[in-house]
Amino acid sequence: MAAALMLMDQPNMPNPDDKRALFGGELAVKTETDRPGETLLVTFGGLSQGIAMPPFDFYRIVRKLPAKLAFFRDVSQTWYHGDLPGVGHGIGDVAKAVIKLKEESGAKRLVCVGNSMGGYAALTVGSLAKADEVLAFAPQTCLSRWLVWRIKEKRAKEQFRNLWKSGASLPNSLDLKKFLSPPGWGKAQLFADRSHPADHAHVSRLADKANTEIHWFDDGAHNLIKKLHRQGEFKRLLAEACNADWEDKK
Repeated sequence: MAAALMLMDQPNMPNPDDKRALFGGELAVKTETDRPGETLLVTFGGLSQGIAMPPFDFYRIVRKLPAKLAFFRDVSQTWYHGDLPGVGHGIGDVAKAVIKLKEESGAKRLVCVGNSMGGYAALTVGSLAKADEVLAFAPQTCLSRWLVWRIKEKRAKEQFRNLWKSGASLPNSLDLKKFLSPPGWGKAQLFADRSHPADHAHVSRLADKANTEIHWFDDGAHNLIKKLHRQGEFKRLLAEACNADWEDKK
């Protein structure tokens, strides 16, 4: 509870014309909840603490969307299992903060979005917070030593070592196949490139989950979200998930 109250005191997002980094300092969250719309759109940064596109490119996409906004990033780069300044410690505290944000903002709908590490967070928090919809792009779905070895995941070695060294704040969530039994969300859409071995292995593990749809692509690799952004599909997906009448299509 205290962590969520701390979160509500954080400053709003910068002016969209400001060319500074989207997130300054060490805070793990920025919010814009004093906005029109009945949806709270929550995004989770990945390995680079962003959403796999330049921060202000992404902010320009969402700033005209009629929805309340919250942007989370993992400053410890341990899949949201470490310290999260301004939020608390671990992914469970993130979920509590998201629930509190939804309540205090008056939002009637919750949408969680993330790419890669952020996709893992969107799935986990989206289930814990009972999101209406989750959009996860090339997410990791297993983080334990054994499962990472088993699926031949060779990326983010330093980040995995940091996670295993520090310990997971919610150990059961290291295997989303078991953790999401059943998932708590209303609907989830997962997007991945089937030709990327690790992404295919991660996403395939959730193929039988209730209220879950997987969209496979044959190119785009781990940066699939960038391709969808260039095609205008990412913006369309956000608008549909938020039930938003988005007049500005450019």
